Order: sequence, then structure tokens, then C-alpha cells
Amino acid sequence: MPKRPIPLLSTLTINRRFIAEFMDADPPSFALGLVEEHGRTCGFLALRPSETIPPGVADRGFAFGHRLVGTDDFAVVHFAFRFYGFATYHVLVNPSNPVVQAVLTTMVESGDYYFFAINADGVTAFRSGIGEEDLAGLKTTLPRILGSTTTEAQYRRALAMFDRLPESDGTLLTWVCRGSADSLDLTKDRFDLAPASAGPSAPQDETPTWQPISQLPFIGRMIDDLLADGIGQYRNLVEARRKPYVLDDATVRGVIRVYSEQLEDVPLYEEQLARWRKTSLMGSQRREIVRLHEQLGALRGVLSDILTLAEELRQGTIDAILAKPPGELPLEFLLGRMPGAEGLDLAALRREFFSEDD
Repeated sequence: MPKRPIPLLSTLTINRRFIAEFMDADPPSFALGLVEEHGRTCGFLALRPSETIPPGVADRGFAFGHRLVGTDDFAVVHFAFRFYGFATYHVLVNPSNPVVQAVLTTMVESGDYYFFAINADGVTAFRSGIGEEDLAGLKTTLPRILGSTTTEAQYRRALAMFDRLPESDGTLLTWVCRGSADSLDLTKDRFDLAPASAGPSAPQDETPTWQPISQLPFIGRMIDDLLADGIGQYRNLVEARRKPYVLDDATVRGVIRVYSEQLEDVPLYEEQLARWRKTSLMGSQRREIVRLHEQLGALRGVLSDILTLAEELRQGTIDAILAKPPGELPLEFLLGRMPGAEGLDLAALRREFFSEDD
């Protein structure tokens, strides 16, 4: 099934070390990684060809497939990307590599993935659901991938074998950024790709590119997922209300950052639905837009409640408690009687705030 570019409506976060290493590698190259959107992590495949893919070619999309190739003793994963009327790109990766296993597992678990085509003049983003025909087989082959024992020598042998296959016409890309799982860490050294960004170093265009009605199912699933995630997060925060000191400042700041961004994006989704509503629609499409409008209203309320509760919890985190003068620390906390305090090193806290003479 063809993949076509989907303009970004929200910020994507990747690991800064990864993008730096990828841009330093000589093209043509390929890498796998993780990307975060609205606090949700999914996998991505990144392609950096030697030649620029013309915008007209990128707009037509590409065909994408994968399979396991090799011998009875070992196998490697073969990805193929065919840009219609332009070029075909191949890449082989070692399924025993931790980065490969982590990314492909995340793709299956999250149910979708991103694809980045990086040119000298910017980044074209594609997004697809893993339930579609082109990746349905990944769920079947994932157990074999996770159990792979392919060695580096066997992987190099597979590269040599691939050149002799009749279907290997096209460009074989160099697999890079595969040596360290640190490049998958999205908790630190974060790098944001803003909506309508033309690349990591290009100026940002703040005007969203609106999507065609064909993307209604995709946008609908995003809105439904955001609402389900928000409801789950709100319930977690309500539970933490009884014992906010099990949270630290970094955790609460992360919650506030992620859900503030989501709240800022709600008007974008509302505008997208409004634009679709003005077009000629089938009855099922019109009903879905009405449903999604109601979902967005619920999402706005849940996100506002999350941020209000997070600000409240910020006052009682473990960092906030330890920042108080000793005389202001709750007696129940120091005695270990506060719910949840059993997991804390109370003896160390007492030593820190009270001398033996106290």
C-alpha cells in the first residue's frame, strides 16, 4: 500500500545524539529510532539518500515492504522502499541488534510508526498504522527477530549475498546509528521537530498544512488515543493525590510539559474538523466529524483537569518536602506514618534534618 507524506500537526521529539550521528554519517544511509509525540512513543525508520527526492515524487509516496532473508543458519531483516518513477532503496539490518529489537517491538506495541526521508532541503514525514498490509507480517516475524542469534560476521555475509539477488536492483543503504541503545533514550538530550519544520536547522513555519479528508480515520484515532491516554493519566494523578511525595519535581514537570502541549494542539484539531465540515462529505464522514468534535471537547476538559491537578501535586512532591526547613516537615512524614512513606529511606531523611542532639 502506498505511503504518502502526512504534514505534522504536533511536535515530534527524538534523541539529539541520534540525529547528530545520523547527519554526520555519509549518505546513502538508514537508521531506526524512537520518536515521541504527545508523550507517546513509537518507532521510526529514517532514510537519507545521496540524491534529493523531488517534492513531486515524495508527494506520490512510496511502496514499503519487509521480509527475513538469509540461510537456514541465520537471517537478517530486509527493508525495501520504492519511490514511484524515481528510485528504489534497500537496507539490511541485524535482527539480533538491541536497537533493531527495541524499535520493531515498539512499532508492534504502539500500532504505528513514522518514516522520515531526509534531504538536503528538509525532512518529509510519513506515518502509517502497523495494521496495514505492508507491516502486518511484522507481528508474525517479531518472535523470530527477538530470538535471533545472527552474528556480525553472518550479517556481513548476508550483505554480500544480497548483491547477487536478482531483486537487488536499486541502492543498498548503509545502516548507521546501531551501536548504542542510548540513542533511543527520550528522557534526556531531547530534540524537537516542530510542525511544518523543514529540517533540524531550517527556520520553522508556524502555519499548519491541513490534511485531506482521506486522513479522517488517522486523525480520529489520534484524538481517541489522546483522550484515552488523558483519562488514564488523570486517574493516576488522582491516586497520587493521597501521597504526592512519591512523585518528584522532574516527573510533575514532565506531566505539565506534555499535557500543556496537548492542550495547545486542541485548536489545531478543531480547525481541521471545521475545514472538513465545509467540504462535501459522505454521511459516515459527517457523523465521525461530529463525534470527534465531542471527543475534543472532552479532551480539552481532561487536559485542563490534569494540569490543575499537576500544579496542586507540585506543592507536595518529595523535592518540595525536602526543601522545607526541618521545623516545617510534616511529623507524619518523619515518623513514616504517611501513606506510601514505607518506600522511602526515612532513617536517612531523619539524619539529614536532625542532629543527634535534636
